[in-house]
Amino acid sequence: MFITSTDQITKGTLLLVDWDMKLQQTMVEMFPLNSADAAYTKISGMLSTLGDPFTRIISPKVLQMFP
Repeated sequence: MFITSTDQITKGTLLLVDWDMKLQQTMVEMFPLNSADAAYTKISGMLSTLGDPFTRIISPKVLQMFP
């Protein structure tokens, strides 16, 4: 699956990213992780490559802070 951001399209810099491969590579790196915090950190890093300020993952710990 190839996904581009709207910003990339409007700027004319159509950058195709193979997100399936990126997910597979990240999962292989994550597999040896032994804590949920480490997994959330890794997923957050992967999402930050999107460059979208509205795309994020919220861990259960952070979610509990909201009323």
